[in-house]
Amino acid sequence: MKEVPISFEYEGKIYKGTFSPVSGSGAGVWHLMINGYYFGKLQLTQNYGWAFHGNKFEDMGEYFGDYITLWYE
Repeated sequence: MKEVPISFEYEGKIYKGTFSPVSGSGAGVWHLMINGYYFGKLQLTQNYGWAFHGNKFEDMGEYFGDYITLWYE
């Protein structure tokens, strides 16, 4: 898998970055990088679906997950 570019709006600000698949973790874990900085981890879980863990964008897990899914379809 390769990096997935993303551009999105959050609380009135536009962010541009990439989701990078985490090597060795299977197909369900991605790191969000913006301007060379790590912003958090997107993870697909069996029980809860997509979840994002980071200092920001905690409520964006489903949005990010849907974006990744559509990118690969």
